[in-house]
Amino acid sequence: MPTAIRERHKLTPEEALSFDHFSIANVASAMHQLEESGACDGSCEGYSDIFTYNRWQALGFQVQKGQHGARLGIIVQNEKEDEQGNIKRISRPWTTTVFCRHQVSSKNDASVRSHTSAQ
Repeated sequence: MPTAIRERHKLTPEEALSFDHFSIANVASAMHQLEESGACDGSCEGYSDIFTYNRWQALGFQVQKGQHGARLGIIVQNEKEDEQGNIKRISRPWTTTVFCRHQVSSKNDASVRSHTSAQ
């Protein structure tokens, strides 16, 4: 029976700030959804102020209780092993949720903007 190869590790802060792919459409969609919900005042920038839950965690921040993020459609790339042992790359649609800096608080009382000032 084919098995999916899935490895998940915790992101380091450096990994949380690096991206393999950029999507202007996803940034626009996230900003629109967050502004419409009142979670963001329009001052957030994609890829520096808007991250997934796991990326905020890696940066030392916690999404505040009760906050709702923006849902984005993405394509996820996975590897799957077939019956002959060959590894094949497959793509599938997925959704992810992102939050802006106005929806998080620091785990160690540092400024929420401190991670962007170091760039």
